[in-house]
Parts: sequence; structure tokens; C-alpha cells
Amino acid sequence: ATINELSRRYETDDVEVYMPTEWRGKSETRKQGSSGLVDDIGLTAGYEQVMAVALSTYNFMIGVGVAPEQARIVLPLSTYTVWRWKIDFHNLMHMLKLRTAEDTQWQTQQYANAMLEVMKDVAPKLVEAYTNG
Repeated sequence: ATINELSRRYETDDVEVYMPTEWRGKSETRKQGSSGLVDDIGLTAGYEQVMAVALSTYNFMIGVGVAPEQARIVLPLSTYTVWRWKIDFHNLMHMLKLRTAEDTQWQTQQYANAMLEVMKDVAPKLVEAYTNG
């Protein structure tokens, strides 16, 4: 696959971050993944504060003329981005098979399942042949 990601060096508008609706616990049986839920105990409020400070600082830096490639260093990993992918069908379906597996991280599963649904609309017979074969 070839992947091209939106760069905050060139695009400074519409910065948005992921806001979880619940907090999952660390898996006891796997290196990656989660198990059950953790009580909020202020996690959401703390997260929202950190995100607000990061976005405010970024916007302030851009507003006073700091170069975007430098201002972006304050943005968190939870900042949404845009990717443009070019991939052949075989490798896409292999990736989706891995990423829709039960032991894959929840957010990754959700994204992969959505991609699989799109593929079923775009190429239903190919998806059926791949998944049944």
C-alpha cells in the first residue's frame, strides 16, 4: 500500500480530537487490547482539560505566526487525521481480516469493520469470494 497522510505542516484548520465515551481496562491476557471498563473517576474531565489546553495552545501558536511544522508539536496523538490509501484488493482484504479479529484493539476493529462494509458495497462478489475462499 502507499499511504499519504494530511500534514499539519500545510493544513492548520479544523483540528479535532477523539473523545472516548468510556474508559476500558488493560487486558490481563494480551499485550494489546482491553478488557472491561474502568470507573471514570474524573478521567473524562481530565482528558477534556488536556485536549482543550493542547488545542488552545496550538491555535494560539498558529495565530501569532509560529510555523505550522513547529506549532503541531503540542497536538496530541488523539488528533484526527486524513489518510489517502492506494492498495490492491488482496492486501486490503488480508489487512481487514487481521484488523477485524476479536483480539484486535476495539477502535481498530470498528474502523476495519466500517471499511469492510464499504468494500461489500463496492465489490460484493470479490469480498464474498475472498471471505468464503
